[in-house]
Amino acid sequence: MIDMKDLLDSTDLKYDVDKDGDFRITVGFENGRSQGVIVDCSPQKVDEDNYYRIYAKAANLSHIQPEGFKDLLHESCLHTMGDWGLDPGGNLLYIVRVAASTLTPEALEELIYLTGFIADEKERALTNGEDRW
Repeated sequence: MIDMKDLLDSTDLKYDVDKDGDFRITVGFENGRSQGVIVDCSPQKVDEDNYYRIYAKAANLSHIQPEGFKDLLHESCLHTMGDWGLDPGGNLLYIVRVAASTLTPEALEELIYLTGFIADEKERALTNGEDRW
């Protein structure tokens, strides 16, 4: 069974571990912006594999107009690797679910980067350019 900590340690990514044991990575972009990405420490087991959530906050619900939810649902249908969801605190998340057995260190780095990038682009669009998360 693949361990997420071991996989993260085999990448060039720097991370912190929060009080829940989740891995927190800050992804930086060429435009000077950054985005926090979280790799959930508690996988869901399906058959013989562990599935992990990789997610990033994009905005608080207060930044989304009612008609914007339709757009988010439509985007979720178009994205292959992830979709939009909400956390209990009312924050918009971009969430990727991935089987640990399919991950290489390179693939994990790419998924973390893309998750952060997609969330950052949505944050910028919804918040008039804020770089909060």
